[in-house]
Amino acid sequence: MLKKMTALGIALLGLLFKNCTVPDGWKNGYYVQKNQVVYFHGFPATGTVLPQADPKTFKTIFNDFGKDKNHAYYTDSIITGADPATFQHLGNLYSKDHQHGFFGYNTISNDGAHFEIVPNCQDKPYSDDAPSVVFARDRYKVYNQEFVLEGADPGTFVFVPMFNGYNLAHDKNYVYWQSAPLPGVDGASFKRVCELNFKDKNGAWYISLGKDVTWERMTPEIDLPTFVGIQRFYSQDKNGIYYGNTVVKDADRATFKESSNYQQAHDKNNQYSSGYPIKTDTTKTQ
Repeated sequence: MLKKMTALGIALLGLLFKNCTVPDGWKNGYYVQKNQVVYFHGFPATGTVLPQADPKTFKTIFNDFGKDKNHAYYTDSIITGADPATFQHLGNLYSKDHQHGFFGYNTISNDGAHFEIVPNCQDKPYSDDAPSVVFARDRYKVYNQEFVLEGADPGTFVFVPMFNGYNLAHDKNYVYWQSAPLPGVDGASFKRVCELNFKDKNGAWYISLGKDVTWERMTPEIDLPTFVGIQRFYSQDKNGIYYGNTVVKDADRATFKESSNYQQAHDKNNQYSSGYPIKTDTTKTQ
């Protein structure tokens, strides 16, 4: 009965919107109404008329981007200098035409022919909240939003998506944490081991999770050639198993596996949370 009532409700709602216009308060993005282009945002939505937009040739490109025969637009603003014939959305707030690169309605690059977003170094980020588009580049510069990443090499620049939303990237020279170069870390040999651990030719590194997320060198002596990730949060070398900078004491390497629960693991002897054993009932039968 509940399924039938739900299906009926959906059908009635569809019929309602088929036979009448969407209320203004529910709209989002661009609409052509009363021979005007109106941009709606918020909830309940408020509408802003684009007085210079041509309603006959206007079309939405992607969410908050649109264009007509004369201009390109971001939200309710004209992107000054953009050529609508060659204008395209790239990702996030980045867009381009044949001459320029833009972030929102700001012009950030004069090398539009080579302006592009910097792709993730993985096919997919680890989680849905990890940003998929953070940086852009042209032949000469790397950009984080409308700001230039000073000293970054666009030809070798790589974006490393992080599970916690922090920005990590590297090029042939440097590693960038929150868009700032990390002292003492070699960009050319830099590798992610797992979510919490990294290495370069000089040493092993970890991010410390707490009130402030910090980047630090690992203090256990790590064997770099054998230092690899186990799965997502734990790592190992020939000497031991690690969670960040914590040695997982007495872990059984042969049976150690990460659990589906966040930052937990188990082996034949113990269960672990954030690298520490969880006390269990040792009297239970195996």
